Amino acid sequence: MTGAGTITLGGDLVVDRSRMFEALKNLRAWIPLDGTYDLGPGPRLSPEVQQFRYALDRCITCGCCLEVCPQIHRDDPPGTGFVGAAAIAQALLMNLHPTGQLNADERLDALMGPGGVASCGNAQNCVSQGHSAHARDRRDRPPDHHQVDQGHLRTMRCP
Repeated sequence: MTGAGTITLGGDLVVDRSRMFEALKNLRAWIPLDGTYDLGPGPRLSPEVQQFRYALDRCITCGCCLEVCPQIHRDDPPGTGFVGAAAIAQALLMNLHPTGQLNADERLDALMGPGGVASCGNAQNCVSQGHSAHARDRRDRPPDHHQVDQGHLRTMRCP
């Protein structure tokens, strides 16, 4: 069974999210661990940063933002297609964590490369889809990827 757009349907309520997973891998959108032993309490975050990270963390990588994005369908040259709003938001989420900031430059380099923020056509279809559509008011909504640029990601540091 196939869908009409970007996402391939594998059956009833089964979605092939491999494109999104590849984007997360390319952006290194995770925090590496040294081990699984108890490290004690984590770093303290301000309530504002906690709320902002919570809003970003609500993304379930459903693909709605990719489905409506006209840039996702462009892949010229092959392998350089736009990563999409979900992956960019996940990179921001990791960069807003004190431990994740240790690898922020790697994520930023990937975001500035092929398929990163420069590949966004600014159609803003993603703003009305997925996670943003469920927010009750603007304060709870994570910033869409149009607000994320190299300077913004580099200067957003946890207090």
